[in-house]
Amino acid sequence: MPEALPLNRHAQIVACAGAGKTEALSRRVIDQLLLPGVKLTNVVAFTFNERAAAELNERVALRWEERTGSREGLADLYVGTIHGYCLDLLQQNHYDALPYRVLNDVQQRHLITRNSRKCGLADLGWHRYRNASTYGELMAILREADVDD
Repeated sequence: MPEALPLNRHAQIVACAGAGKTEALSRRVIDQLLLPGVKLTNVVAFTFNERAAAELNERVALRWEERTGSREGLADLYVGTIHGYCLDLLQQNHYDALPYRVLNDVQQRHLITRNSRKCGLADLGWHRYRNASTYGELMAILREADVDD
């Protein structure tokens, strides 16, 4: 088993499905929160999709309750998606960003479907209702790989 990182360092956990990422991260968050002088507002835990963020949020709450006997105080801790965290930062510092929201998966598919000709989905010969989700995933992969063609 790999040696645990010190709690005063950032952690990035990458592993396959079912490997225990959520459990490892939730336990690490709780260990950090219980250190002397650590405020809940200074700890951020995020992931890349809403489903995983919801699972992480629930797991952190469970582990916190196990250790403290209550879920009280967790409202000050940010657990969510990286996109939501960045949007929160923008909205706190630039009021013109207040009307914006992060699209959930359904909203993203709807946007792709509605704009299938403009975004290139139709050019691939794909059907907007059947392939919008796959197209969104493909765009995310290309964006992460820094491919602009």
